[in-house]
Order: sequence, then C-alpha cells, then structure tokens
Amino acid sequence: MKILNLQQVKLIAGILTIIVGIPYVLGFYGPTETEVVYWGMLSMIMGGVMLGFAIEIKPLKILTKVTALVILLMQIPPIILWFTFYGKGISDGIPQSNFVAHWIFSVPHIIVGLLCLYLVIPVFSKQKNQHKEPPPVVYSSEK
Repeated sequence: MKILNLQQVKLIAGILTIIVGIPYVLGFYGPTETEVVYWGMLSMIMGGVMLGFAIEIKPLKILTKVTALVILLMQIPPIILWFTFYGKGISDGIPQSNFVAHWIFSVPHIIVGLLCLYLVIPVFSKQKNQHKEPPPVVYSSEK
C-alpha cells in the first residue's frame, strides 16, 4: 500500500527543501559564515527546481533523480554539523549571538534527505518489469 505517489513526494521534498534553506538565508541561527547563507540560497534554488519537476506533467526523469541526489548530498554536512556542534555556540559574528546548536535542528535535514533517498533509490535498484518476458508460444497440433 502506497501512502504517497512520486509526484507528492517530489512536491513535499521541494517545499521542505525551500523551507529548510530559509533560516540559513535570513540569519535565524545568528551571524555565521557567508557559506552558510550560500548553502541556504542553494537549498532554496534546488527546492524550487524539485518543485518544478513535481508540477511538470512529463518531467525529465534523469534530471529529477540528479536533483534529488544533489539535494540528498547537500543534507549531509548540516546533519553532521548540527550533531558535532551540539551544545556549542555557532555564531562567529560581532557581537556574538547566544544561539546554541542542538541536534534537533538536523531533523528537517534528515526528513528531506530521506524523501530524496526515496526518489533516488530506484536508480540504484533493479526495477521491476525492466525486461518483459515474451509471451509464451502456443503450438497448435492442427495441420
């Protein structure tokens, strides 16, 4: 029993990827490196691309898979860093922010990563009905 079809998974993944990028762009986590803001912008752009593939009637399947793979790989650094800096301040601006990292902030990244993994897995697994067997040959005994 499928709960969501692929179009719905793409739609949710695209929306969540955009939402995940917004706090990084808006500086929600305090003053951070410029690369963090760029990561947020890239996340929002990739989410928009995925959203486009979800809305499009006949998207290019390979581009959808590549986009999902890129989004999946983009989630790895934030997941690792939220766990690594757990309980520590991550702001390096002046004045320092009182924001302290917590592993719970990695949960949206994990969800986005799992959704994209769901979209990417068929690329690496053997697809059903990839090679259809020819119909059985029926021989007749009539001459």
